[in-house]
Amino acid sequence: MKAACPVIAFIVAGSPDAVFEKHGMSLDDVGKVRAGFKKGFGDAVLRSLMIWWMISICGNPDECISRIDELIKAGVTQIVTGSPLGPKKPDS
Repeated sequence: MKAACPVIAFIVAGSPDAVFEKHGMSLDDVGKVRAGFKKGFGDAVLRSLMIWWMISICGNPDECISRIDELIKAGVTQIVTGSPLGPKKPDS
């Protein structure tokens, strides 16, 4: 969760309101994360602003597999992965 927060805040900050409205997500919640991102709040503050729906899959491999299975059973047909994909990043 800690590693995902800056990435999620970046995505939330750059996504148009229409995306959140389409899915019935609170623009008040979105606004709090955007404000924190713009002000450069640290990870702890961004984590406190994250709402459950902002991170759908997070955890160890077994937890992620379980969550993916739940999403598939709910009708999800596509899952997009993004950073962070683990605690160790390869050297470039």
